[in-house]
Amino acid sequence: RTRRLTLEGIEVNAEQFPDLHAAVLVCTRILHLKKPPRVFVSDQTESSTVTENYSEPVVVLHASVLNRFREPAELRFLLGRELGHVKAGHTRWNTLVRRIKSLADMLSFFGSADVCLPLLPLLRWTREAEMTADNAGLICAQDQQAAERVLVRLVTGVDDSVGAPLNVDAFLRQSDTEEFSRFSEFVLLWREWNKSVPFAPHRIRQLRQFHDSARYKALWE
Repeated sequence: RTRRLTLEGIEVNAEQFPDLHAAVLVCTRILHLKKPPRVFVSDQTESSTVTENYSEPVVVLHASVLNRFREPAELRFLLGRELGHVKAGHTRWNTLVRRIKSLADMLSFFGSADVCLPLLPLLRWTREAEMTADNAGLICAQDQQAAERVLVRLVTGVDDSVGAPLNVDAFLRQSDTEEFSRFSEFVLLWREWNKSVPFAPHRIRQLRQFHDSARYKALWE
């Protein structure tokens, strides 16, 4: 995979994407990593950002990320999330879960909507790992509003350039005020169980709890 990225992507370093490289170094220092992982920009990835590999972690940013997220705090949040996976030792396990889920989806009669029950504990772990990564991104960005905007924009595909700035509180309220039937709630719950990433409102609320916690405040004392 790393070899393919050297052929199909551009490695972030002091010569290519120097500003992005500087942000990687900042996040590496903040999270106390021994060394920065290799970072590539490529369109050969399904996710906006991903950290993968079974040995040395490699961070891959989709090429569109550089056009959609230009503010330094937004980039630090995105990079900090991925380096947070590295710091917490998630990389090889996330990579393994993605491969297993992809195989399960191929073999499933109903496709990706029907994940075999043994995978559910693994998917729960990956959702919790994503929230841990969100916290690391906030530590690197040190900007709660920027972090929340990134989460909304990632899930909706909407950018600030379309008009008025995104209102994150309004985004949260729309999910709270909508009345669902019990069947709809069950379907949504089942879909979340089958997802490796939590729904954005849950991630934003968790991020706010972390931002207001004594643990986060102690980092800056």
